Amino acid sequence: MATPKPSIQSRTARAKLAHQNEPYWHSLRRGLHLGYRTSTLGPGTWVGRLYLDKRYHHTTLEEQAEFDEARKAVEQWADAVVKGTGKRADDPTAPVTVEDACRKYVEDLENRKGKRSAYDASNRFERLVYGKPIGKTVLALLESKQVTGWHRNQTKGAEGEDDLRKARDSANRNLKSLKAALNFARDNKWVDSDLQWKVVKYFEKVDMGRDGFLTVEQRNHLLNCMPEDLRLFATALVLLGCRPGELVKARVSDYNPHSGTLILRPSKTKSRTITLSTKARELFDAQAKDRGRDAYLFVTDHHKKWTVDAWHSRFVKAREKAGLPEAVLYFTRHTFITELLTKGVPILDVAKFTGTSVKHIDRNYGHLTKEGQDRINRVAIL
Repeated sequence: MATPKPSIQSRTARAKLAHQNEPYWHSLRRGLHLGYRTSTLGPGTWVGRLYLDKRYHHTTLEEQAEFDEARKAVEQWADAVVKGTGKRADDPTAPVTVEDACRKYVEDLENRKGKRSAYDASNRFERLVYGKPIGKTVLALLESKQVTGWHRNQTKGAEGEDDLRKARDSANRNLKSLKAALNFARDNKWVDSDLQWKVVKYFEKVDMGRDGFLTVEQRNHLLNCMPEDLRLFATALVLLGCRPGELVKARVSDYNPHSGTLILRPSKTKSRTITLSTKARELFDAQAKDRGRDAYLFVTDHHKKWTVDAWHSRFVKAREKAGLPEAVLYFTRHTFITELLTKGVPILDVAKFTGTSVKHIDRNYGHLTKEGQDRINRVAIL
């Protein structure tokens, strides 16, 4: 008499299974099986196996589900695999791989939010997705362990507690961008389920804001490594602490050389007026001299308005030459805010001058104002 096949359908039956390396399989339909892999350290793991196109495809479920939940998840995964591997023939423009989906997401981001948002996501994908194993993975075959491994591998090489925190913070931002691209693919029905990336967890308690501070020596060295037109633009950013996108819009008519004030326009409906320092006024006086009121204050050497595309590659060359590979143009703003706070400028004044909120300043730079609290503690009130 044949020995009954072990059951994996109930928790009681699974608890009685003898440990083995190969999963215990349960057939769901032709070519599709749900498996349960036992463990000597705790609860087992659900796995799925699909035979399609003369090869086996596998998936692992991260959640400790019951049989019916695991069966449903594996069936959804299998349906997505079948759809994903055949979608290119039906629609040549539909993304098939993770890289395809990321490129489509960047295109959509630029259409909806502009080049700046798209530039940030594109930069991340260029470094970490395009041409990499995860980028070449078929969307429908993407597994959570691949996404988890991709996320965690970004922290390799970090030494010391602070470096590790920064690496994890950076990895979290990259994971957020990847999940957004994958969710975009799901919303467009290029993949049926978000199960494989939804379960991937972020590193906890690491979001403390980007450091981004450049010392006086680093600032001057970086500026000296830039071509003249970029150096003038970046110098103004260092002296004002404004966003690059605000300064590129500034025209000669926005600068008043008599009062030393400049109108910055973050958007079509918003503006703020700031008073420039003596050094900044010298720079702006030179930039505005003998130029029409509608002319932009800072332009490229081809007399064109600055754009992200115009400054990015040239800034990258400058930072490499300066030995500051992690620097970005936005570091000028972080540096300016840090300098003001550490010199005792009130947080409200810093927020107004830089066009941000006190809450944002306190959250990202609050540790720099603790010296003020120490001074208060030393005052004998009674």
